[in-house]
Amino acid sequence: MSCAKATTVFLNKENVTELIIPKGVVAIGKNAFGGFTNLKKVTIPDSVEIMGSHIFHNAALVSVKLPKNLKKLSASTFSGCKQLKKVTLPNKLQIIEDNAFSYCESLASISIPKSVTRIEKDAFYQTEWQNKLCRKSKHRLVVV
Repeated sequence: MSCAKATTVFLNKENVTELIIPKGVVAIGKNAFGGFTNLKKVTIPDSVEIMGSHIFHNAALVSVKLPKNLKKLSASTFSGCKQLKKVTLPNKLQIIEDNAFSYCESLASISIPKSVTRIEKDAFYQTEWQNKLCRKSKHRLVVV
């Protein structure tokens, strides 16, 4: 089944408040849950290794624990999640792409693991973290 056909499963996506992704899923495609504006809680199993961009764009998520095997947080994954307060990043995470957390205005708790070697442009745009994180070299992340 193609992604275009799969999206028709969620005809009333604005009514979805909780989402449980089944164990065994290894990848979540681009914009899979974009437009789920009332989505407050999501459970992502550790089997997920790949998450496409814009997955939870503009969702009402409050906190998220990302799967332990995730190495890259794609562009705009949580962009516009204005109620997002806490994110738990996995210890294997290496890259946080641009706009991953842009406009997450309530983001108060995030701990960047030592494994992260690259935070791309505007990853934390319009958050309190925007001016606290910077890159000093290709191999070392520095928190200022």
